[in-house]
Amino acid sequence: MSRANTAPATTLIHTKFSPPRLTRVPVHRIQAMQQLGAGLERAFTLIKAPAGFGKTTLLTSWRESLLAEGRRVAWLTLDQDDNDDIRFVEYLAGTLAKTLADSAPEFGQLSKLVSARVQLTSIINLLDHFGEDLTLILDDYDKITAPEVHHLLGFVLKHIPPNLHIVAACRADPPLELACLRARPAGGSAHRHDALPLRRHPGLLRRHHAGQTVERRSARHP
Repeated sequence: MSRANTAPATTLIHTKFSPPRLTRVPVHRIQAMQQLGAGLERAFTLIKAPAGFGKTTLLTSWRESLLAEGRRVAWLTLDQDDNDDIRFVEYLAGTLAKTLADSAPEFGQLSKLVSARVQLTSIINLLDHFGEDLTLILDDYDKITAPEVHHLLGFVLKHIPPNLHIVAACRADPPLELACLRARPAGGSAHRHDALPLRRHPGLLRRHHAGQTVERRSARHP
């Protein structure tokens, strides 16, 4: 099979499939890294903090640690232009095609002549068939304001395969129906999400489990 059939479409900006280059020495947030790792068994992790608090830096460091462990990690940096349902789904397919090209080339063959919901359904089915654990990082999700795109991500979370874990970084709570995450088909454990609000100083670390908020004091920087 030719490489052209498995690579992301040339109309997509391929640099969105990798973290930006770090311009400063990263601050190692050991506690936050550990909590991100613990959240891999859940469907969705939300990292929430204002601009400049190091969300992208944290996710870049965590991605490197996952790759060093041999894990599959797909990255997508979002911007205002992604407030279009077809474009959003095409970028999802693009980062998955890049990440899984060696073992699941069918992600690079998804048809664009269908609706966003139909294409997204194909992605969900392919991920479920793929079977191997995969982490999908959505950086700058706060750039998404279109209700139709929020609905598409909600559709993925509602039907998420047990081998997929999604991490989104944003400045405020996105309008996603996280409390409606259904139970996993196997194992009986409920889909849950963690919210990790980063702070420059020790403060409250809020953890959300299935729509319920628990607050505890953090004795060190997250």
